[in-house]
Amino acid sequence: MLNFGAIPRHIPTHPTQNNFSLLRLIFASLVLVSHGVEMRDGDRSREALTWLFDTISFGEWAVSGFFLLSGFLIVQSWHRQPRLVPFLLKRAKRIAPGFFVASLLSVGILGVVGGGERFFEELDWTAFLLSLFTLRPPVTPPVFEPAPYAIVNGSMWTIVYEAICYLLVAFLGVLGWLSPRKLIAFLFFGACFQVFVIKTAPNSWMPQALQTLDDANLLRLVLTFFVGAFFFLWREKIVISHRRAVAASLVLLGAFWSGSTTLVWLAITTAGAYLLFWLASLQFSWLVSPRHWPDFSYGIYLYGWPVQKITLWLFPGVSPYALLPLQLLLSVICGALSWYAIERPVLEGRFRAMAPNPT
Repeated sequence: MLNFGAIPRHIPTHPTQNNFSLLRLIFASLVLVSHGVEMRDGDRSREALTWLFDTISFGEWAVSGFFLLSGFLIVQSWHRQPRLVPFLLKRAKRIAPGFFVASLLSVGILGVVGGGERFFEELDWTAFLLSLFTLRPPVTPPVFEPAPYAIVNGSMWTIVYEAICYLLVAFLGVLGWLSPRKLIAFLFFGACFQVFVIKTAPNSWMPQALQTLDDANLLRLVLTFFVGAFFFLWREKIVISHRRAVAASLVLLGAFWSGSTTLVWLAITTAGAYLLFWLASLQFSWLVSPRHWPDFSYGIYLYGWPVQKITLWLFPGVSPYALLPLQLLLSVICGALSWYAIERPVLEGRFRAMAPNPT
């Protein structure tokens, strides 16, 4: 039975007292739910959340959830050890090895299975290596043509934005700006910048080296990340309650019913953020053990796209929703292999004894 009466007054920060890992697994699964039908159709018309409200997809909502949780956890990590080099090393160890291996496997396997006879002859190795070391989706010849989205791993587009958020945390931390009031000012001016500069600038405002990034996505995801950071910095002031969660749910639902994508994004980063951290704080007695589970969510996210591309190719006549259980199972297996073979050994330093997942 759900023990809602045991909810803490404030957001718990220890991993054995919150549901962050479970939420990340749910978000990774929602990405697969969203991508499966879109990969088959080439558009979002049958994607469940888009079909219901005609605003955003489950995948987009899940990515926002990832960035909200990440903002909370990464700023928490800085506050635990506010030193630049250890912080950057920890962040690089967390995302880069898994990303490198997933990129290489995505190219190798999908290139062989769905790339055609001349895939590796036509592969621009310079462009591929550049994408690899700048944390971008692999740049390769098309795969599984004429199927929609003929790329080897479309999910990886968010990783470079995550890395940019890490660098911003380091920058703000070194300057001493990771305080509640200063972060409010950062979010306010960032929101104004997005509204008045991004929407009106005729050309990209970014340096040439970053102009392959999408302006709107960059600002949206950075602001979402730092809303999560705000919840960490104000965790002792933000009261978690069921009544406020119900009110936040109504606000979020109203935004979806409005049909306005802008209102939905605003609601997700305000009322939706509160609802997310309420869910993270719920004390379920049956989650005592899952809170100690390893975090497979990163691997599930990285390998979900190639798993779905291959299964959709193998079973062209099967509904993407009918394939979803198989895709989830295979992605969880890939996520577990990524965690045990790559991510955890790197984080712990050459197969040391099991330790909690650092954040």
